[in-house]
Amino acid sequence: MSVEEFCIDRLPLPYSFYGKAVLQQRRYQEGQTLPQVRLSWPQFRFDLETIKAYAKICQWPFDGQTVPFFFPHSFFGPLHLQMLTDANFPLKILGGVHLRNHILQHRPLKIATPYAAKLYLLQWRRRPQGIEVDFKTDIREGEELVWESVTSFLFRRKCKELDPESPLSPILQNLSEPNAVGSFPVPPLTGKQFGWITKDINPIHMSRFAAKLFGFRRDICHGMWALARSVPYLPALDWQQPVRNDVSFKGPLFIGHDICVKQSPMAPGCFELYSAGNERPCVLARFQQGPSLERLL
Repeated sequence: MSVEEFCIDRLPLPYSFYGKAVLQQRRYQEGQTLPQVRLSWPQFRFDLETIKAYAKICQWPFDGQTVPFFFPHSFFGPLHLQMLTDANFPLKILGGVHLRNHILQHRPLKIATPYAAKLYLLQWRRRPQGIEVDFKTDIREGEELVWESVTSFLFRRKCKELDPESPLSPILQNLSEPNAVGSFPVPPLTGKQFGWITKDINPIHMSRFAAKLFGFRRDICHGMWALARSVPYLPALDWQQPVRNDVSFKGPLFIGHDICVKQSPMAPGCFELYSAGNERPCVLARFQQGPSLERLL
């Protein structure tokens, strides 16, 4: 297995990576092994102004010091793109799908605190829908792991041989007889505004016309925006304790359509998000909290 290691001292601008994604002419060969891509950022701090803008559009309560729970995932989005568009990565990412996300925050992150981050390809597998790739992100303060995530992408293709499913895949199942606990609108400029704040400028979020080119009936909102925006409708969480979120993205949440949040008393901590007019859940998610949470895997 080839290894690609990079050490960075600043967050790269993602625009060139989108250009690479469009121009990629890659052919994965059956039986080929994906290269181990690793990125390290020895010291960084979160940017106050960016977090202010993020908190405002997500309507996340911000105390001026604590980094919102979901923000690091979006913050590191350009680094995921850098790894996926690396010259040795054999899968064409145009049309790739953000499949699942798993985050464990061991304790709150602070804006003024220096941290170190490592991102790397954790594992991959051939499944009936295509090839799933998992990237791991670790944020440390000194030697202490304070925030970690596993992000799974799906690249659709037919595979002659299949691998076992991810142990994280069956965590979330559709709720039984869920009840609506609230709803919120997705304003027309949400995709553009959240995209420019987080540098996630995937065309399906930025343009109705571009979204139609990819087979959607109109532009769709960022799933991570919808997750953060849903939190006020859920039972209050104690963010001083370890908090874990698991989420599976099942379908698009369209801009201009209200999002309904549903829960079931039979599944504490679990919730689903529905796009108006769709009877099936577009997002399945779960929150857990408490000192018993130790590692994602």
